[in-house]
Amino acid sequence: MSFTERMTALLFCFVCASVMASDQGRLESDPIFGGDVYVLETGDLSRPTLVLVHGLGDGASDDWRETIDTLRVDFHILAFDLPGFGRSSKANVVYSPTRYSELIHYLTEKYAKKPFHLVGHSMGGAIALRYAATYGEDLRSLTLIDAAGILHRLAYTKYLAPLGLEMFAGFSIPGRSSISDLAGVLLGSFERKLAETLPFDMSLVLHSGYLRQKLLKGNPTAIAGLGLVMEDYSRVPQQVQTPTLIVWGEDDHVAPPRTGLVLDALLPRSSLHIIPNAGHVPIREQLQEYIRLVRQHLNAPGSLSTRQPVETAEVRSEVVCDSQNDKTYSGIIHRLVLKNCQDILVENAEIQELVVEQSKVTIQNTVIEGTEIGIEAKHSRVMLTAGRVEADLPIMSVGSRFDIAGTRLNGRQNLVKAVGDSEILMSLVPVRSPRQADRVLHGQQPVVSTLTL
Repeated sequence: MSFTERMTALLFCFVCASVMASDQGRLESDPIFGGDVYVLETGDLSRPTLVLVHGLGDGASDDWRETIDTLRVDFHILAFDLPGFGRSSKANVVYSPTRYSELIHYLTEKYAKKPFHLVGHSMGGAIALRYAATYGEDLRSLTLIDAAGILHRLAYTKYLAPLGLEMFAGFSIPGRSSISDLAGVLLGSFERKLAETLPFDMSLVLHSGYLRQKLLKGNPTAIAGLGLVMEDYSRVPQQVQTPTLIVWGEDDHVAPPRTGLVLDALLPRSSLHIIPNAGHVPIREQLQEYIRLVRQHLNAPGSLSTRQPVETAEVRSEVVCDSQNDKTYSGIIHRLVLKNCQDILVENAEIQELVVEQSKVTIQNTVIEGTEIGIEAKHSRVMLTAGRVEADLPIMSVGSRFDIAGTRLNGRQNLVKAVGDSEILMSLVPVRSPRQADRVLHGQQPVVSTLTL
């Protein structure tokens, strides 16, 4: 190699080195929580900034190792160990999505080129969503991966209640993975029993150092879990205007995939992609597919549209399910009747009237638009996700349990009438009626003998 060629190569290496941020992490003073926060900066400084927010667990920013190794050539990357995790300070303080988003705003003011791309996984997805609602002008794009804790906490009972009981009873359950700690303190049935005996606001635990120490042993993971499930996201989605990619593992048993359906229904500029053969951590379990989706979104935010119209090839006037199980219904149906049917799925449908008797049904991505009553349920269990119900009375419940998430209820007279031993749980439910001007219902609606909304 000639002298000129050697000098050219050396100059090229010098230029490359000058535009690459050091991949050595550093501890920064943390003005939000006190103590120190670990910050990792790497990648090409001349490229757009990509900010990564991890979920629960002491792996912290190391959870993004494969993502960083793959994308560092194309992006200037910032990742943090959130306070309470990894190499950052750990203390008995309030860890919540709102406070974490304030810290990320502080750090990105110092290190990020704005607007930047924001990616969050699990609890980090919830934090990223809160950030987008508060500091949306900072963002070029938003990516939410198996975001946890968005629905009302009582909707997570089967996911979180066992660990919540574990926390409060002071015993451990063998085989629990650390990722399940996002349940941390979810009280589920425990919270309901407490409420029956005395007024008890779980935010008191979150905001009392004494109660955090007494009930949660001052454990940052448990505190962050409580902060996550106590965060109110009821008014957050409508505040987010950033192009958003939602990625979910099809077999996620930690954060239910219905949360992705809800977010996709409520966020105005979103696309949902469910990855087969992946659980709660598709960033490792299906790395190539996850990277493909994220790379396309980062290069062209908003380009991954997935919303499909309802199939209109067949229009049926009436369909009756009588004493059948594991059936799926879709398309346009004027009247659907379910009698003594279990584990029924209604999806991607348009229905004028739905009658459910002594049945269990899951309804998603479906519009029910009728005249008098939209859904009439008797002694049944109905899970309603990411759709719309419009009628004089959208929901009539007799001794039934409704779990409604991200579904718009438009009542021309009333919204809900429930009698008997009914239970109505709502998570991020936009409603409109003469009695309820545009608002979002989020929580359990108590039914004493009759409830009319």
